[in-house]
Amino acid sequence: MGPFDDVGGYDVPVDPMDDLQCESCQ
Repeated sequence: MGPFDDVGGYDVPVDPMDDLQCESCQ
């Protein structure tokens, strides 16, 4: 997608650390 990832209906900046949590979120 773009520079932002849609997580839980919220747009959060994509960061190396957030990416790890993002995978868990999915």
